[in-house]
Amino acid sequence: SDIFMRNVFKKRECLEYVLQVIMEKQDLYVIDQVIQKDYKNLQGRSAVMDCVARDSAGKQFDVEIQQDNEGASPKRARYHSGLMDMNTLNPGQDFEELPESYVIFITRDDILGYGLPIYHI
Repeated sequence: SDIFMRNVFKKRECLEYVLQVIMEKQDLYVIDQVIQKDYKNLQGRSAVMDCVARDSAGKQFDVEIQQDNEGASPKRARYHSGLMDMNTLNPGQDFEELPESYVIFITRDDILGYGLPIYHI
C-alpha cells in the first residue's frame, strides 16, 4: 500500500535497492530522497509525488506507488517528469545542466497488459 511504501522508502537503503533492481544498475546510490514531495504549478495542476530521489550521478527519480490502474498512465508520468524538470534549474542555468530523470510507477496490476514485470518507456 501507499502508506507502507512511504515508510519503506524513508530508509535510503530500501529505496536504493528498489531503484537498483528496476534500473538494473547495482552501483546506483541514493544520496537524497524526499517523501511526499509537493510540486506547485502556478499555471495549472500541481502534484504531490510519493518519493523523489537523486542518485550519486545526479539523476532524479520519482517513484510512485499506484494501486489503481487509472492513475498509472504514461501521460501522468510525462506530467510528473515535466514538473520535476520545471523545478530543477534556477534562472540563468543552461538547459544542458538539466539532469536525466525517471518516473517510476510501481503497480499492483500489469497496467500495459503485455505480461512483463517491468516496462521501460
